[in-house]
Amino acid sequence: MKSEVVVYENVKYRRYPNGGKSHQRYFWSSTTYNYLHRQIWEDEFGRIPPKHEIHHKDGDTLNNDPSNLKCLPKLDHIQEHVANGSYAKREYTRRMWSVKTCAQCGVSFRATGARSRYCTVSCKNRFFYLGRKNG
Repeated sequence: MKSEVVVYENVKYRRYPNGGKSHQRYFWSSTTYNYLHRQIWEDEFGRIPPKHEIHHKDGDTLNNDPSNLKCLPKLDHIQEHVANGSYAKREYTRRMWSVKTCAQCGVSFRATGARSRYCTVSCKNRFFYLGRKNG
């Protein structure tokens, strides 16, 4: 797989523009274990707060100019990409919580998976045990 290399402050950052994964489009350093746009943000503005991400304002992941970078809480960052259509639906829907009702006890619970039917493993086991015993 062909890569592109950029040197920033004597550190090599590499990216794979034809890679199958979206994170391969960003420049990454295996020596500092950091993305180039995050390093530039930290050098210009200081530490990135916990649960925050660096967003490219113009959507161009190659434009790492400090004026093009914006620090956002993770949820706001996801919503920004969802709003402009740059996240595939499957990328963000699997992380979203939904309220479901347990098939065994009827209690409401939060789940991320579309196939979640039980609030706990014990409810799932009870459902299958009672089903076999009565069936």
